[in-house]
Amino acid sequence: MYKDASAVLTFTWALASYFAYGCTWEATIKSGDDAVDTLVKYNQPLDWGVTPLFNKAGLTPPAGMPEDFIFSTFQKLAMISFATVALKLRLLPFTASVAKAKSKTK
Repeated sequence: MYKDASAVLTFTWALASYFAYGCTWEATIKSGDDAVDTLVKYNQPLDWGVTPLFNKAGLTPPAGMPEDFIFSTFQKLAMISFATVALKLRLLPFTASVAKAKSKTK
């Protein structure tokens, strides 16, 4: 699948795949007869919802914003950040060593 792909392309593809999987998972748990938001699914405190957080800041939450918007956005950012670090530390050196080995055999 990654044959002859550059390290940057492989890295980008891996992150995009991870992000697509996360968005698909979130859409799946929020649809159907047993749909729940991520706060309920992951047993998080309801104080992490949009309304309590905005109220603590003395603000009114925007109309129509899902209760789990802040939590799910932070979760996506955190997971993509951790995946970026892991891929940078593990995947890029691996692909670089494969590319070096290929160039030595030519």
